[in-house]
Amino acid sequence: MPKGNRNRYYVNYVRKPLAKRGFYAIGATGVSLVFFGSVLGLAVKSQGHVPLNVSAMAFSSFLFALCGMFFGMRALFEKEKNYILAKLSIFLDGLLVLVWVIVMGIGLGVIR
Repeated sequence: MPKGNRNRYYVNYVRKPLAKRGFYAIGATGVSLVFFGSVLGLAVKSQGHVPLNVSAMAFSSFLFALCGMFFGMRALFEKEKNYILAKLSIFLDGLLVLVWVIVMGIGLGVIR
């Protein structure tokens, strides 16, 4: 095989730029994780008797996780991009949404 044609058959994933919406997704994921950690720490510190602002932070964490999931899924539709941030964001946000749904279900008495 001639040397000039050899590179035509290889795909180089390193040079692909990151998806633009992936940055938005990972940013929303970061905010959601910070809120989640704050809520968890404050709930343990107060032994479960949290004020209303901590509940608002918990719901904000849930909403930021949903937004991060949305941006991550939208980033997967960008053509010829590196999707590592979008995939990481979708995975982490999916776990956070699952945790918050379980916590809300326990709090509402749906899950015993």
